[in-house]
Amino acid sequence: MTVFLNVMAVRIITFIADILKILPFAAIAYGLYRLLKLLRALAIGKLYYTREFSENAVFAGDSVYMTETVYNRTLMPLLFVDIEGYLYNGLAIDGVKPKGGDMQHFVSRVHLLPFMQIKRTHKITCLRRGVFTLDSVSVFANGSPINFEAPVTLTVYPELIKNAPVLPTIATTIGDHITSRALISDPFSLSGIRDYRPGDTMRQINYKATARSAYSPAALKVNNYDFCQNYSFVVCLNFHVKWEDHVDLADYERIMESGLSVSATALSEASRAGGRIGFAANCECEGRERFLTYKMNSGKHHFLDIMQCMAGMDFKDGMSYAALLDYYISLNTENTLYILVTTYIDSQIDAKIAHLRRTGNDVKIIGPMGEAI
Repeated sequence: MTVFLNVMAVRIITFIADILKILPFAAIAYGLYRLLKLLRALAIGKLYYTREFSENAVFAGDSVYMTETVYNRTLMPLLFVDIEGYLYNGLAIDGVKPKGGDMQHFVSRVHLLPFMQIKRTHKITCLRRGVFTLDSVSVFANGSPINFEAPVTLTVYPELIKNAPVLPTIATTIGDHITSRALISDPFSLSGIRDYRPGDTMRQINYKATARSAYSPAALKVNNYDFCQNYSFVVCLNFHVKWEDHVDLADYERIMESGLSVSATALSEASRAGGRIGFAANCECEGRERFLTYKMNSGKHHFLDIMQCMAGMDFKDGMSYAALLDYYISLNTENTLYILVTTYIDSQIDAKIAHLRRTGNDVKIIGPMGEAI
């Protein structure tokens, strides 16, 4: 027993002696490790990071590309650098559909040699409408995050409906309906030849017909043109639903999102056809009253201004729909096509529609899901 204890004591002493021999080297190695981590953290802190979208605004369902640029401005090689950030669940990065929640976590790993720059591009699919602002990303070093400010904003307009069964007839009402009311003379629609009347222009004179009728009482013959209607175009979106329908919040938001898509599609078709467009909705908006209106105007910039408003719109009930139509009745509009996007028509709304029609306007009613009402 004594011999065994002596052997064990010798082994323990030998082991301790071996440990003491390598202890300085271990301490040096640990010190170098800590120094390298510190230098790595300092180098990471000097990284240059930025990101941008290929487009600032798109429609829901479209795709954009987000490009990250990372530049190592030091002599320190940086391997396995994980750039971490968050992305809204309305945006699917690299084709990966988000699983749930408001935000999704993503990691972009890069390896950087000294003074090396990397550009990495991710495909982003825009799943829903909204204004998405990304602020910063972070890289963990020595257990603590180092943040890089990289603000970027992407605006996603409402989705445009393709092959809608009701909407294609909307654009045909603009500029190609023959009418007896002298709204706009169409120089390409010749309806006949008539005698000259005071006020006719020189370019209306038909010289061949004038020469053939040299002995007629009226010396000059002029071309007679048809007139066409050039509608102004207003979409009025109703954010109210009947209380007896017992629509829960999820269904209400789905219906209103579809209503925004129907409205955006109608405005897109009218704008492309060259019409003057306007938009109104009975909802509360930040910094606005209990309803919003966009005056009738033409051009791409006016259309995109309306889309920008739609992108950031919240679903909050405002004034009644009948009161919203009263606003347009007070403007005494004529030759205006009103597209009413609403879930229902009651007696008050029906009276406003009749008034608009009596005063020389046209009214078309569409459900928020694109169905005719």
